[in-house]
Amino acid sequence: MHTQDRSAVINVLVLCDWVYPSFHSYATPDRMGDTSLESQLLEAATNYRLTEKELNRVGERVWNLARAIMVKEGRTRREDTFHESFFREEAGEKAVPKEDFEKAKTRYYRLRGWDEETGWPTRKKLQELELFDVARDLFKGRE
Repeated sequence: MHTQDRSAVINVLVLCDWVYPSFHSYATPDRMGDTSLESQLLEAATNYRLTEKELNRVGERVWNLARAIMVKEGRTRREDTFHESFFREEAGEKAVPKEDFEKAKTRYYRLRGWDEETGWPTRKKLQELELFDVARDLFKGRE
């Protein structure tokens, strides 16, 4: 989730997602990267300061907004999957057990604050992220 949210931040800030991770990972001795770098770049370019924590929230908002758009277009838990070939062993390749994948997906939804049955962001999650209009539109006539 953190990687997805930070990737959304990188895209919002229009940083190159091909070169940037390489540059980013060399910023610290542990090669984990300086995750405050985006904040520093934003401030240097705009004089607008967001803390790393605030940028994480921006990324989470973007990810949930994108998910809400997908849901409005018909996406459900059913579409959150791999091609069937990932679930069968072929030519000595190990398969991902479908049951394990579904359990992981349920856990991911729970951690995201999304409905575990549908894969939808919950009204509560959208409101927590101050996406009130998105929550209203997504759940209009459904509750």
